[in-house]
Amino acid sequence: MTLYRTMIFAVLLVVLFSFSSVSGRCHHDHDDCGDSASSSAFVLMPELAWLDNGPLDKLIKKEGSLKDLSFNLQKRNANFMLGIGGIHDHGNGFRTGFSLHAGYKSFVSETFTGGISRVLRDSVALLRVIPAYGGFTFDKAYHFYDMTLSFGTMLGGGVSILNREFYDVEESGAFTTTIKDTSEDDEVTVGDWAFAPMFTFDLHAGVAFGLSPLLHLGIEAVALCCYSPEGYGYATGEFFTINPGLRLRLSVGKAG
Repeated sequence: MTLYRTMIFAVLLVVLFSFSSVSGRCHHDHDDCGDSASSSAFVLMPELAWLDNGPLDKLIKKEGSLKDLSFNLQKRNANFMLGIGGIHDHGNGFRTGFSLHAGYKSFVSETFTGGISRVLRDSVALLRVIPAYGGFTFDKAYHFYDMTLSFGTMLGGGVSILNREFYDVEESGAFTTTIKDTSEDDEVTVGDWAFAPMFTFDLHAGVAFGLSPLLHLGIEAVALCCYSPEGYGYATGEFFTINPGLRLRLSVGKAG
């Protein structure tokens, strides 16, 4: 079973467990499992995401300046992302809010001899990938003593940003490589950019524990779905990807 299918299965499992446990005992300020009082919180969300590199691999194979180069590009590479957001509990565990996420990943090609400058030198190509997205969140939460189970979705949009840059490389020692930018050459275009606008939604489910009345720490399984109607242009065309992830949640406020 592939990684993203495993993550989606984990999300659905937590959702089913949440429904089946509603009849369990709830330790709450009220007699039922739902809280009639509203509350809010600010949320910090560091995340490890395994993004689908299919569109990037397709771009590399079709882009003239990159198609003959070799990158350490796997089907999925782990990406660190950081998110912030806010949630408002309207009572009975129904929550709405927003979230914003951004990440960074770089890929360096194997050394090649090319005409980046007027003199043939050992060179490398560097690709920087910057995924960013955000949207509105809708969740349902269940409280059990100091533990909160929640599941929901995010609806929004984003962009995948690519930066391509070429460098000349000078070997200066057994374990040291000095990379020099060739931007002093007026005939060289350095720092080209490509953008893929996306519609995004996710499914997420997780558990959180109250460390204090205003501080909650939890973990979520996430399946992020991205659809780009144009992709990175002619080289990729439209694409749809499913990207699993594990997300920590640090909530500051009454909504855990």
